[in-house]
Amino acid sequence: MKQMIKLKHWQLFCLVALPSAFISPSPLQETVRFTGFIIFLLWIYSIGVFGQKKLKILKLESKNLRLFKINVFICPLTILLVLLITYGKTESGFTPTFFIVTPFALYFIFSFFHITFFAIKTLTAIELNREVEFSDYSKNLFLMFFLLIGAWIIQPKVTKYIS
Repeated sequence: MKQMIKLKHWQLFCLVALPSAFISPSPLQETVRFTGFIIFLLWIYSIGVFGQKKLKILKLESKNLRLFKINVFICPLTILLVLLITYGKTESGFTPTFFIVTPFALYFIFSFFHITFFAIKTLTAIELNREVEFSDYSKNLFLMFFLLIGAWIIQPKVTKYIS
């Protein structure tokens, strides 16, 4: 995991963004894209875990890692579950599949936002060396959600402040 923190920005970009542009027949395409998403989650996990250790060293208040770790683990599982349930189905509308998949999709959205906020808030607290408010980390959060641009700006900060 420590290797994820030490990546250069172009290496992170290649590992996370390029798999999303991969075009091939269906099962291989989803597998490659899912691999890129897993690498992204490992990067987020590394920022959160090693960042919290750095916060303790800086004598700043660290957050509870339990929900963060659970969500990092469950996030890809919800995607896999939804893909398994919906694979090969062409139904539309309010079918039983829709009602089965919706809670998983909603939890995925919650968990993805939670782990992203947690990691960015941790990084910004280390960068500013104080407790942060939303206005302090909103720029980094925006960059994280637009990772094609954000990887070039956020990863050097991660390498500088956490590794």
